[in-house]
Amino acid sequence: MDTSETYARMRFRAIPSLGIGTAPDDEGLRWLRGSVYVDQLGNFFYAWWQVEKQNHIIFQLERQDQLQEMIEEKRPYFLLMELEIEANRGLGFDEGWTPYWRSFPSWEQLLLAFVYKQRYNKVWNGDDWVKVS
Repeated sequence: MDTSETYARMRFRAIPSLGIGTAPDDEGLRWLRGSVYVDQLGNFFYAWWQVEKQNHIIFQLERQDQLQEMIEEKRPYFLLMELEIEANRGLGFDEGWTPYWRSFPSWEQLLLAFVYKQRYNKVWNGDDWVKVS
């Protein structure tokens, strides 16, 4: 499970479209490490400090299975085909040698990027989700 700051930043920037995810069960919420918490159901959460508001916002870090539920295609083989088609399409977003889809080191980051591309036609630029023209 990816609990990196990069995945948390990607997910935090997705809140305007995806919301905060499942609300944490406060009684069963346990600290895992850093700003990461897990509840009794195995849902992961991140506590993000909002400097401008001087408070924490707690949002879900979806697991792979939860991200797959957000994708229209539910059949595994066809989902892989869609991922392959999208990956081969290539956005040329990176200016280096690494194609856009290869820049995600975890399945969670890749699937979140795929969800955002599929639903909102937006890509991750390293800081925020931007519309593809």
